[in-house]
Amino acid sequence: LTLGVDYLRDKVSGSTDYDQISRDNNAVFAQYQVQLGAVDTNIGVRNDDNEQFGSFTTASLLAGVNLSDNLRLIGSFSEGFKAPTFNDLYYPGYGSDTFEPEQSENFEIGLNATLGNTYLMVAVFNNQLQNLIQYNSATLETDQTAEVEISGFEFSADTEIAGWALSVAGSVIDPENKSNGKVLRRRAEQSMSFDADYGFDNLTVGFTVRSESHRFDDAANTTRLGGYTTSAIRASY
Repeated sequence: LTLGVDYLRDKVSGSTDYDQISRDNNAVFAQYQVQLGAVDTNIGVRNDDNEQFGSFTTASLLAGVNLSDNLRLIGSFSEGFKAPTFNDLYYPGYGSDTFEPEQSENFEIGLNATLGNTYLMVAVFNNQLQNLIQYNSATLETDQTAEVEISGFEFSADTEIAGWALSVAGSVIDPENKSNGKVLRRRAEQSMSFDADYGFDNLTVGFTVRSESHRFDDAANTTRLGGYTTSAIRASY
């Protein structure tokens, strides 16, 4: 059992006099980890009392069970709360003092597998968000999207072959603006990365290749930004 308190104080100053120039966020939280038979669980609850926006309670539940010696099933539900920063609210030509806190509900279920020296993970998820704050390149300001749903799946594999530590990971998502059914601005629907590292005594060398698919720069999905691939090499001694 874990019990805690969290205190945060924000302040803002500038040439403009705002109605709210400081605020306190007082939070209390509890987390309980317990094994129920073969199932490991983690239950959490938190209350944030934000001086500017009021009181918000969020909860989480995580559970995992070993299906075999090398296969594990995991699942989770969580809620989120995020108050707009003072930059989100007040930064000149960028923020808006009408913004409301972001809130979310998140579900995920996945499988973890160990096969020799290879570790595999695959998961599906669904995130429901309200009042998402994001940048709008058409207005050069931020705005809020009332209802957002981001669903998809992600995977990763880590192994070692001939002394090389190899890792591949990727995701396919559907980031939907529920108000118009379009894809969220600046969100790639597919991404993948590949890492490889090799060690020679005290020297390690490696490289990364990462690719992301196209995305849209506007809410109507009329301005298409091309996908891209980046690569990097590295060494450490």
